[in-house]
Amino acid sequence: MGREVDQLLGVIFQERRKTGRLDLDAVEMAMRSALHRAGAAALSELLQFPVPAADQRSLPCPCAEKAHYRELRSKPILTALGKVEVSRPYFVCPRCHAGQFPADRELDIENTAFSPGVRRMQARAGQEAPFDHGREQMRVLAGLEITAKSGGANSRGHRG
Repeated sequence: MGREVDQLLGVIFQERRKTGRLDLDAVEMAMRSALHRAGAAALSELLQFPVPAADQRSLPCPCAEKAHYRELRSKPILTALGKVEVSRPYFVCPRCHAGQFPADRELDIENTAFSPGVRRMQARAGQEAPFDHGREQMRVLAGLEITAKSGGANSRGHRG
């Protein structure tokens, strides 16, 4: 994280020495972008769940059977820091074949590709303006790209 910021600062200071000017707007946006990338990388590391311990490899299934750990599965999500990858345990019931991701429930990302923070921002932007304008607000103010395909349903369906 520090290396990317140091490199960016080096470029900024070199340009300032060369021109005698500082484009504060450009510096702010570049710094925000670099810090978002660094934060997203750190968050991705935090969201790498381990294989469950032997005594945690089964959990109750709604069908009254036990679901068993199958494997770790990845899921991309958009967070306030940018795109991240979550790797979490997947459990399957041998009786009804229902799959479960307990970590998705824990993180409040079940059946969505957006973090709670992004959903909150979407809901706020969606309250203030039509979707296209709200999507543009998300891009300009938060540096997040929301697609027309996924953005509208999640902003209207936000809880909390």
